[in-house]
Amino acid sequence: MVELNHRAVLSCVIPMSKVEGGEVVTIEGMGEYKQRVFANAFVSKGGVQCGFCIPGMVVQAKVLIDKNPDPSREEVAKALTHNLCRCTGYKKIEDSILNAAEAIRENKEVPLPESDGKIGGRYPKYQADKLVLGQRPYVADMKVEGMLYGALKLSDHPRAKVLSIDTGEAEKLPG
Repeated sequence: MVELNHRAVLSCVIPMSKVEGGEVVTIEGMGEYKQRVFANAFVSKGGVQCGFCIPGMVVQAKVLIDKNPDPSREEVAKALTHNLCRCTGYKKIEDSILNAAEAIRENKEVPLPESDGKIGGRYPKYQADKLVLGQRPYVADMKVEGMLYGALKLSDHPRAKVLSIDTGEAEKLPG
């Protein structure tokens, strides 16, 4: 999701002919203040889990808030129609966006939750702010010198019983 001429669009389906001459804003270009507000809002409301979908939702929310600084929960839900989250749940995402909208409307910061780290207390997810802004690497982003690669191969015989596996070649590899 990117902002194209003040509209949130799915970047993966927009032909370049529609982008030419347009103004494109990604999550990196929305400015430090808004990045910080959205990151802190999502962290404080628990609106991020794996983080894969959240940067797109942040761009969508930014466009919504630019047009309507005081959106209702229903307007936030409608704006997120094109975004799919499989692990957080939309209530916390909507709470996060409404929290960010309030802060932006009042030109304030969103404080991060304080925690003493004791059992039973809330503690912010590790690097959640980076997840919100799409700055944390995923497995496909990681490269290590000498790294081996694997591929998924589905069995030609899915109900077969494996009686033995020759690991000899694998055991010869270092590491």
